[in-house]
Amino acid sequence: MNIKLIFSDIDGTLIKPKGELSENTKEAIYKLNALKIPFILVSARSPEEMFGYYELLKLNTPIIGYNGGIISEYKDNKLNILESTPISSEEPIIIYDIMKQNFPQLSISIYSETKWYADGIDYGVEIESKLTGIEPVITNIKNLILSGVHIHKIMIIGDCHDIISAEKFLKGQGSFTSSIHRSGEIYLEVTNRHATKVHAMKKIASEYYNISSEYIMAIGDGYNDLDMLKNVKFGIAMGNAPDEIKNSLDYVTKTNLEDGVAHIIDKLVLQK
Repeated sequence: MNIKLIFSDIDGTLIKPKGELSENTKEAIYKLNALKIPFILVSARSPEEMFGYYELLKLNTPIIGYNGGIISEYKDNKLNILESTPISSEEPIIIYDIMKQNFPQLSISIYSETKWYADGIDYGVEIESKLTGIEPVITNIKNLILSGVHIHKIMIIGDCHDIISAEKFLKGQGSFTSSIHRSGEIYLEVTNRHATKVHAMKKIASEYYNISSEYIMAIGDGYNDLDMLKNVKFGIAMGNAPDEIKNSLDYVTKTNLEDGVAHIIDKLVLQK
């Protein structure tokens, strides 16, 4: 297979459920590095939360955070933002107030540029900190939003039934231009509607590498990956992806517990 560029989701795809990178996965990507095949990390995470994997994999490529809300690169241990697409400035405070008034039991925090902010340490913050290894900056979120900083993601964490109810409630308001979507059973996220993985992927492929979709592989497990997977020749669903995603693509690899990323790289790129 003539694959020249690879994009990969992180959670549920590249890493195991507890956040580990397997030796098989690392070795497969080291071989890509040696072959000069760029491997691009694509995630709903902040760039800071992705950096540990970037270092472990010895990458030297752009990274896509916040589902496409930020495209950045690390040079000389410094993060440079190449493109930024924050949420419309009027909406974060409205969403924050709605959540606090109607769903006070849910954890709400925000991301601005590369930093994560929370009102305090609650159960949702503890879950995310344990998963990512990152601690939030503790501050008054409402005051921070009102100060006019760019907000790239609002993250809401809680019981799956409450998350579904909160999603329906927010979408039922009917006036938001932001994208409101569940990224997991206990996660609800708000980002700019135009900040998508597929948009960021196309930008990097064309502007940084000048590589067309027929030479690109993309790997993912979630609904927020689907457009990205459908817009390349080699769209790969993880074995742990929902059936709807697996049934809509030509390629399905093993689960993230079974090193599905390493398996498909070995099979289609390294052709072991």
